Amino acid sequence: MAALAMAILILPAAIIEQSGISSGAPGDIPVRDQEDLARVGTGVVYGGSGTIEAKVGGVDIGPSPASVPDDVTVEFAATPDPGWKVKGWYVNGIAEGITSETYSLTITSSDVTVQVLFEQIFTLTYGVYGGTGTIEAKINGVYFGLTPVSVKDGDTVFLMATPDPGWRVKDWYLNGAATDSISSAFSCTIAGSDVTIQVQFEMIPSPGQTVKVYQITASSDKGATISPNGAVGVLRGYDKTFFFEPEDGYLIIEVRIDGVFLLSSAQIDLGYYTFDHLMEDHTIEVKTTAGSRAGNLLRIDVLQGEGFAMYNMGSGFVIYTEPVKIPAGTNITVRAIAGSGFVFDRWETPKTERTLLYSVEDIRGSLHFELFFNVYVPPPSDDGAQKGIALLILAGLLLLFFLLWYRAGLHLTIVMGEPVKDASVTYMVEKEGNTTEDIRVSNKKGICRIPAKKGSTVTITMAEKYGITSAELPMVVVMEKRREIREIILK
Repeated sequence: MAALAMAILILPAAIIEQSGISSGAPGDIPVRDQEDLARVGTGVVYGGSGTIEAKVGGVDIGPSPASVPDDVTVEFAATPDPGWKVKGWYVNGIAEGITSETYSLTITSSDVTVQVLFEQIFTLTYGVYGGTGTIEAKINGVYFGLTPVSVKDGDTVFLMATPDPGWRVKDWYLNGAATDSISSAFSCTIAGSDVTIQVQFEMIPSPGQTVKVYQITASSDKGATISPNGAVGVLRGYDKTFFFEPEDGYLIIEVRIDGVFLLSSAQIDLGYYTFDHLMEDHTIEVKTTAGSRAGNLLRIDVLQGEGFAMYNMGSGFVIYTEPVKIPAGTNITVRAIAGSGFVFDRWETPKTERTLLYSVEDIRGSLHFELFFNVYVPPPSDDGAQKGIALLILAGLLLLFFLLWYRAGLHLTIVMGEPVKDASVTYMVEKEGNTTEDIRVSNKKGICRIPAKKGSTVTITMAEKYGITSAELPMVVVMEKRREIREIILK
């Protein structure tokens, strides 16, 4: 879908005179005899996809149509509404081939109509739904390495799935609906809405065999819920997680696996259990008793050494002093702070974690962390050896910096007012009849290095971030030296 927005301009009436020249108020534009004035625009805006404004000499000159003197340059600025972008500018109905959000025109003794064409942009999200393998997307002949991708109405999307060894394509899903396609390729045309495409892989059975499916039976009494519930089929070798929580007025007192193994209180507090790498049938059963439900709690106990903990539930770190209520679905990060003369050793969750910061996402039950610190034992002192090691490390870092920074290739800096991180750059390198195509992503400094040797020719076909591209493309760079530097501006 696209819409035309027409340029709208008018000079302040106070500075227009029947004859002669008037300077008007400070900053106004002199206007000559009325017969020298040209009218710009028609005063009509089509659609609700964006707005347009115009300035002369930095002064906003208001709505269209406008009378402006000969030889005056008018600066137009288009502002697309969210989900839209500029497709092109038109002068008297003729496309100018410009896709930027700004356009300038010098009046030359004739009436003129300036229009901007907005087009709607949509989001394509693609990925792997299950199994092991990779997926890549090609849109209008250009490969994209990142998801989601901005696309336009009418764009043709081509996806290629590559299963890992021992796997094959089981199905493709379009916006969550199965398509019953087992092809390694899938394509669709964007038709006025966002699109999500996923591929599902399955293991290839041995000759004469079928893929084994095991059954996990999940149940609970009336005082709790478990999800999923009932008999659940799981492919051989897959993992499956079950979530459980008590109803109001009940407490979970037992979670039994295969009728024998009981979860610990800390495991029950987690609110879930995962069967890893399934190789046989299993059962999971939840039992409760009537009692007051205090809700999900975070509890941290220092069991060894001296120190304390901090926790963050999304609004910054807070020192832990007593059990804290946890809203369902919260993400929590805990941090260990060692006391004087002590160092952090580990968390017991009940798993052992050796990192100072530890995070748990989408919490569905209470959490109980046990924290351990050890007495700090300083290493043997050897100033000479330490200085030598420090110098070696510094020399190594300098050498590494030299090798990384000055290595050969085309170094592109992607900017959009400032350096742009994670911009997608599509390119082709040609040398002596050999051609290589690939996609690279800019780093946090906006730099994207394209491996290319001296004497080769590099063609940049696309540079994009959030659907914003560059009007400078395609860019062709001949590698006259082993290292070339260029800049691409997105706008």
